[in-house]
Amino acid sequence: MVQCLYLDTARLGQMSPRACRASVDLTRFANKNGPSLYFSQLLQSGFDDWPDSLKERYRGLADWSGVATLRARLKQVTGAAPDQECLLASRSASLVKFAGRLLFGPCRNVLVTDLSWPAYGRLIARQRVAASARCSPLAIRKRIFSERLTQAEVVDIITSAYLAHRCDGLFLPLVDNFGIRLPLKAIVQRIRSLAPLRFVVVDGAQAIGHIPPELKDNICDIFIAGCHKWLRGYFPMGVGIFGRPETRGYIAASLTRWKAEGWLDDPLLEFTEQLQSGRWKSFGETVQLTPLFTANAACLDFQRIPQDRRDCITPTNRILLRHETIPTRWHMMEPHWDFVTDIVLLKQRTSKQQALPAPHLGQRWLDQSISVTALSRGLVRLSLPNSTFTDEQLHRVKQALLAI
Repeated sequence: MVQCLYLDTARLGQMSPRACRASVDLTRFANKNGPSLYFSQLLQSGFDDWPDSLKERYRGLADWSGVATLRARLKQVTGAAPDQECLLASRSASLVKFAGRLLFGPCRNVLVTDLSWPAYGRLIARQRVAASARCSPLAIRKRIFSERLTQAEVVDIITSAYLAHRCDGLFLPLVDNFGIRLPLKAIVQRIRSLAPLRFVVVDGAQAIGHIPPELKDNICDIFIAGCHKWLRGYFPMGVGIFGRPETRGYIAASLTRWKAEGWLDDPLLEFTEQLQSGRWKSFGETVQLTPLFTANAACLDFQRIPQDRRDCITPTNRILLRHETIPTRWHMMEPHWDFVTDIVLLKQRTSKQQALPAPHLGQRWLDQSISVTALSRGLVRLSLPNSTFTDEQLHRVKQALLAI
């Protein structure tokens, strides 16, 4: 059987090798020992404090040094400063909900764009309604592709919309699900130079492990991401990073208050906060802890990627793919180079009526042993590997383009 070429980060990325070993040995340990005191010892003190007999049998857990180390590694991956705070949650949606409520504390009118993931947009909108505040929408995605806008033009458009609508808050993705990389730092700095900007929430779901967010500059007030896509932790786990001096105290106090009130009830968030503080509640919810171990291992695999392949988008695969589409019924949708990431959009050269529905289109690619994200109207999304396509992989992509 031909191994599937995985070019899909819609839901789960591929599991990194160390994350795989951690998951396997954690499962093996659970099968033999269950939730014993040895597991509590591992969870709190790390692998080094385990008995030698267990170390020898479960070496896939050797990377684990505790929750504090995991937080430090996630901050390194995202380019955050060591003194910034890192929240861990069972779902990134829990942190988006939290960020939305934070956003509409100081803000009465938040600029949002059609680049945001729709599910996250709905979570933000619910918090807007609860706070009796406003969202001012800006449609810009189509223009970025059709007009091939530059970063400078996008900065001008977003800033102009912010000023025209008299906004005081901002919700943006760093990389949208179509692969558009926003010049977040330039946008925020321009707006702050011209008008009050009380709170900034950034969705980094498609950024962490893909492009360097560089959070140490404190451009945003809170950054939300997950570990199951480009970071390759596989098991979903939300990550929230904050630490901007102007809002750090507000976020920390809100976190404490809303957990006490039961409004913010994510079980992993509650568990990891208690684990690090050592203050345990009498009754708590059962928590899935595997994502802690796989995310930790995935961070180490990511940090071992050579710097020149980790912190920049290489054009090689995109150029190869563009060349292969020329003689086929597909064309590549490309924004200006300013926005390019390792996400590529391919669209069938066909009418809307003739375009295959997304499930059928995805299956057609899978029949060619290639997994992609199938979207509507003959559109597919490919998440390119961080190494150059092999001749065999490129041949398979070419055959799929010709066959579908």
